[in-house]
Amino acid sequence: IIEEGSDDGIVKLGSTVVVETNGKDFTFTLLGPHESEPAKGIISYKSPLGRILMDKQAGDKAILKLKDREVEYLIKNVK
Repeated sequence: IIEEGSDDGIVKLGSTVVVETNGKDFTFTLLGPHESEPAKGIISYKSPLGRILMDKQAGDKAILKLKDREVEYLIKNVK
């Protein structure tokens, strides 16, 4: 059983994270690979996006490196 993220403001397994990229906000909950449902905003902490968000906090930037470009995410809120 995965519990909700902690209140320390750091992205961990079970955290819900609000990020901004390209001027749009997105909300993701980080869970295990078997619980992920990307269409519902539930991503695996082992996914490329999940890995770069882990251990960050509000105000941090996370950069996802793709084959042909980089996508920057600004972490706005962590619950």
